[in-house]
Amino acid sequence: MLAWRLLHHHCSHLAATFEAVSSMTKASVGQSPKQTTLPASEFSPSTGRMSSRLKSLLIQLPRLLPPAEPLKEFVLFPKLPLEIQNKIWKVAASTPRVVKLFRPEYEVQPSILLTSREVRREGLRYYKTCIAKFPHYGGHKYGCFYLPKEHQKRIVCINFEVDQFVVPAPFFSPPPLCYLHPDDMGKIQTLTIDHTGYQPSGLSSVQSPPRGIVDLLSQVPNLRQLNILVRNWCAQVGVNQGIGQELWRKELDGRFRTHFELAMRDAGNTARLEIIFKDWNDSDTAPCSADAAGGFSWRYFSPLANENSYR
Repeated sequence: MLAWRLLHHHCSHLAATFEAVSSMTKASVGQSPKQTTLPASEFSPSTGRMSSRLKSLLIQLPRLLPPAEPLKEFVLFPKLPLEIQNKIWKVAASTPRVVKLFRPEYEVQPSILLTSREVRREGLRYYKTCIAKFPHYGGHKYGCFYLPKEHQKRIVCINFEVDQFVVPAPFFSPPPLCYLHPDDMGKIQTLTIDHTGYQPSGLSSVQSPPRGIVDLLSQVPNLRQLNILVRNWCAQVGVNQGIGQELWRKELDGRFRTHFELAMRDAGNTARLEIIFKDWNDSDTAPCSADAAGGFSWRYFSPLANENSYR
């Protein structure tokens, strides 16, 4: 019987204490607290003080703070440990970029190298500084027509681990490219040949790969991924939709794959080959860039329209 009374007293004591603490919490957030009384053992009317046990319970309650507004600027970055800052810069330097080395006006300097001296010093751990030499002149399609001497040599910073290189190759002939040092060319791992303007039906009569493509692949012996981006093939042959388009796409995939596998074999290259089709049906019909090398210079046109009406 005595044990039962002690247990009942202990439970009543805990319930009253919890109710009092809950009432104080509601009062702190603007709610009307429920009228309650503290047990005599926890509150002394003569002194108006709470027991140490109740104080410890109140101290353990989480503080009620107003919700923080979202930060517009990451002002805490300078306060982070240097190791965490460097990891963030490493992630930024590991973002793949498309490098168009055939265009002298193309700015290839990574933004993190222009932030501060400290960040540049850290970024150069991942980017290699290279000197690109461009030819004196070239076709207007390549964006390097009659280059002045000050533009014939450029300093570029490249992360060969992730950066992707793009080369336009109309009629299977690479344009006048910038010339990197052979050691730097050998570090390229991902290359995309942007194939523009070639009549795909003529592939059936090609017995051997053009010398220019073989020479290009010979300069990148460590290439891991070779992408062939085929443009404007669908509208040129007059196949616009339906099962005919799918069959023609499948046939072209086989032709291009066979063609470039021969080129890779002659160049001694064992990269993974992927054929990607991109015709005008996939492009944005909004006004396009006037730069033929940097984007679509033609709008989408129907194969049934006059061939001179889409320029």
